[in-house]
Amino acid sequence: MSKPLLLLSGLPGTGKSSFGRCLEKEKGFLHVDFDHGGLQQHELETSFRLLESSGARLFIAELLRRREPICLDWGFPPRCLWIVRRLVDGGVEPWWFDADPEIAKKYFLERGDVSVSAFDEQVANIKAARETIMEVFGDRIISVLKLDGTRLEYDAIYAQIFNAC
Repeated sequence: MSKPLLLLSGLPGTGKSSFGRCLEKEKGFLHVDFDHGGLQQHELETSFRLLESSGARLFIAELLRRREPICLDWGFPPRCLWIVRRLVDGGVEPWWFDADPEIAKKYFLERGDVSVSAFDEQVANIKAARETIMEVFGDRIISVLKLDGTRLEYDAIYAQIFNAC
């Protein structure tokens, strides 16, 4: 695969969507935000739905037809890890945005667009499935929120991703 094809996942509130928007604005990526209508916006919904029956081949082919490098942004529920595995098997490079859950919760609550109970449920599900999730993401883990509550700069995240490629 000649162009970047990234998947940004991780704890809620860690800045996946913000970084994806930055990649779009500053680096010319196509940012597909699964949680905010990105599949529909970029007409990828049908090929994504076929992952279950056909694997990732059609979806990846649809992405590769695009001129831009691709950034998929999905804070998937752990029950959908099988989909992430299919994407990774198809050539998508996964990156996990990690942080202390309490610090991530602070940023998450500032957004005000999803309930606290949804955050707590997602974090509990991630904690229960963390070992299995980490098998898929391997060493592609970025600690984006520091213990003092400050955020890793986008340039540092970008360098970590692209120096690893």
